[in-house]
Amino acid sequence: MLSDDDAVRMRLLPMARLIQFWDGMEKEAATRGSLDGLIRELCLKDLFYLMVRVCGRVDMLHPWVYERVRDVEAEPDGRVDLWARGHGKSSTITFGKTVQDILANPEITFGIFSHTRPIAKAFLRQIMREFEGNKVLHKAFPDILWGMDTRQSPKWSEDDGIIVRRKSNPPEATIEAWGLVDGQPTSKHFQVLLYDDIVVAGSVTTPEMMIARCCAPVTFAAAEPTCASMSARMPSILVLNSSRRASAVAGA
Repeated sequence: MLSDDDAVRMRLLPMARLIQFWDGMEKEAATRGSLDGLIRELCLKDLFYLMVRVCGRVDMLHPWVYERVRDVEAEPDGRVDLWARGHGKSSTITFGKTVQDILANPEITFGIFSHTRPIAKAFLRQIMREFEGNKVLHKAFPDILWGMDTRQSPKWSEDDGIIVRRKSNPPEATIEAWGLVDGQPTSKHFQVLLYDDIVVAGSVTTPEMMIARCCAPVTFAAAEPTCASMSARMPSILVLNSSRRASAVAGA
């Protein structure tokens, strides 16, 4: 078992040294017959391990991306992140952090919101595929994931959302995907509102449209606060534009 202090020290290791640490921990756990338990623990305490080692995102083995993942872990809320497109924002937050949060607390509910519903469904689809096909996660989290037979789930589709194994029975699925301009839900009370790609190239084609998107307040029906297109993440609201918590205009 890794103590909280040990986990903090682990996340401070340089990337190359961290991978050596993983290798040593896995080898020792395998000899004791406790590999699944170790994988579960590391997935919950190390977002980079979950993404790179368990989800196979070897494309994220880059020092800059590694540092950003640690930034997200250290302060996931109340921050605005301005990263260039293609630098791992959606991968780190919309995918990785959402997966980790569900594995840590299967009772949590997420509403993913994008400019249009098909965009949001694409983010949901990626998480669905991981939960359906990742056998390492199936073995490490049999109390949360359905394994290969997702027919057992009360809901498992892009339209209705997905429900993992949980004890409570809220009207919301574990994750649902919605659009801001073509299909907002009614009577939904998600614990986490995750906004990603809420501004697209077509909505900021002129300087006037850019100003309108950045400055004009927009009330989202699914959320109590009033939000503008400037993105930010707060304890119960995650706002991303092509990524975690932020980008003022499309293409940023």
